[in-house]
Amino acid sequence: MRRLPFVLVTLLLMVVGITPGQARAQGSELPKLAPFTTMRDTFIQTFNGQPLQVCQSEWESWNRVHGTCHDLVTATTTDQVLTAGMVVEFVFYDGVHFQRVNDETTWTASRDEQYDPDLTFEEAFFKISYNASLTQIGPDEVGNMPVTHYQYWSLDETLNKNVGGQAIYDLFLSNENRVLSDVFSARGSIPGLGDGTLAQTWVYSDFNAPIVVAPPPFERVQFTSK
Repeated sequence: MRRLPFVLVTLLLMVVGITPGQARAQGSELPKLAPFTTMRDTFIQTFNGQPLQVCQSEWESWNRVHGTCHDLVTATTTDQVLTAGMVVEFVFYDGVHFQRVNDETTWTASRDEQYDPDLTFEEAFFKISYNASLTQIGPDEVGNMPVTHYQYWSLDETLNKNVGGQAIYDLFLSNENRVLSDVFSARGSIPGLGDGTLAQTWVYSDFNAPIVVAPPPFERVQFTSK
């Protein structure tokens, strides 16, 4: 699961979970991933190659992250609304989710439903919780860095139906078995978008950098009842 503001599509977040014991991969075996404590990421969501949304985030830990997302198109589906030009800034901090839109000076705050003080990045980001076949695709590159490409192909019929087609999860590992990028995608008839491929791509950098995330000033926060 990923920490995302409310405007970001939730459709493909069903592809991964945070319960490693539930994962049932067939075929190749994923190497033990290199751990890390902080990092930055860039994100792009596309449909048939057309960019829909871009985000950037910095992570002090799983429970402390600051980021910004920018909608590039206006689109409405069964579970998301994108508005071209909308910018959402968000902070997750020790169990609280803060968020503001465009030039708003007041942040709204609500409970962080994914708060877990014991969760590692490896468990939160890269573990699957559905029946899938894992294949080692082979050599590739991410930002001119050599990587090995692995791909999970969902065998879960219910999951595939829910995401509108075939669910696929790709990971690109460095020589040190660090995930430099991963991609969630659904190929088929995507609700609200039509036939094609909806893809969410993350690229990671600055592993173990001295990153510090802070909550917004208290006087600029409005708490919700959630």
